Amino acid sequence: MINRIIAVYPGRFQPMGRHHKATYDWMVSSFGAENSFIVTSDKVVLPDSPFGFEEKSRIAQAYGIPAESIKNERVVYAPPRYGFLSGENPMTTAVVVVVGQKDLQDSYDPKTDKIEKARFKPGVTLDGTKRNGQPTYFKSYIPNTPLQGFDVHGYVVQAPHQAVDIAGVDMSGSALRRYLPQASDEEFAAAMGFDDPEVRDIIRRRLMTENFSRAEKGTQEYSTYLEQVMDELKHIKSTYESRKKKSARYRKEASKIQDAYSELRKLKRKNDKLLHSDENESFDRKALKEWFNKDYNKRLITENFEHYKKIIPMLNSNDVPTIQQACELGETLGYFKIYDVEEYRSAIEWSLLVPYKELQPFLDACAELGIDTDKPYRGQGGIFYSHPFVTIIIPKQDPRFARYRVK
Repeated sequence: MINRIIAVYPGRFQPMGRHHKATYDWMVSSFGAENSFIVTSDKVVLPDSPFGFEEKSRIAQAYGIPAESIKNERVVYAPPRYGFLSGENPMTTAVVVVVGQKDLQDSYDPKTDKIEKARFKPGVTLDGTKRNGQPTYFKSYIPNTPLQGFDVHGYVVQAPHQAVDIAGVDMSGSALRRYLPQASDEEFAAAMGFDDPEVRDIIRRRLMTENFSRAEKGTQEYSTYLEQVMDELKHIKSTYESRKKKSARYRKEASKIQDAYSELRKLKRKNDKLLHSDENESFDRKALKEWFNKDYNKRLITENFEHYKKIIPMLNSNDVPTIQQACELGETLGYFKIYDVEEYRSAIEWSLLVPYKELQPFLDACAELGIDTDKPYRGQGGIFYSHPFVTIIIPKQDPRFARYRVK
């Protein structure tokens, strides 16, 4: 005697869309909210299944589906193996599996250019007969007819097709994965049917990593590629929950994942350093002169804003020989005049006179490089401006010994 019918809507939900929500609503209207469940797994396989269970559950909850109605099962089309049914009597509880049309009919998959076999084939795996003469496990669900418990049979019912349009095509998980990464916030809300910034970020982050591809070293794309792989490793490691006692057996695996993450981070730092090598390049006197003299026009100093950005780091280097070299080059090229060099007990100071018309570009370049020339001197070295001088100061680590001898 069956005293309860439980309906399950299994699927990958990569990600869940409005068409899935419409099918869930139909299931609730047919079997009741307390008897209706979404069943999905935690399996992540790129590129077509980028979402884990927790992320899928969060998306479903954004549609108003209760968390307790979303179940994590390793095998989603096997009711006898459902963990959440362990408290149910398998002889008095029937299970109805809600499916779509593509689960009952062969269909063409344009992505693989192949025919995708139906999950349930009428007369074979559904309402069929096994080789031993026994009926197959799954049977068609017919309302108001006698049913058997889920230990003997499971039942299949086709939900009405939920036609939802997105960007001119019928909505599906594949269509959403293609559309959402480039969608604006407004387009995202219209396509998904809700506006939840947290869930939007989850979906975008996962779909951005879904289509990541390899790139050449020394490019910005390579750094992005490494970031995406690192993000995936972090997600995988988090699923182990190795810090919890119940998952302590996974500690070794989690440690290996962390080692891989650390190596990728080193690779990214090296690549970033390579990308910005031009900005961080160390110039000797000859190289700097050649760089300055290239297309140089002393009378139009505002055009040499980028030149200042090369010499200013040398003036701010806190290294006596480098500062001395930069001062000599700047004076030779006409950027400023060395007015005085003084050695005190606690510091060495270079006082530079910058022509009035050239002063503002010099100070602007300092500001763009993050150097505050208006700060008061408090024992720290650097570049300071107090009309009419630009002053370079290096504090002595030990005031008892001279580091620089003024000629």
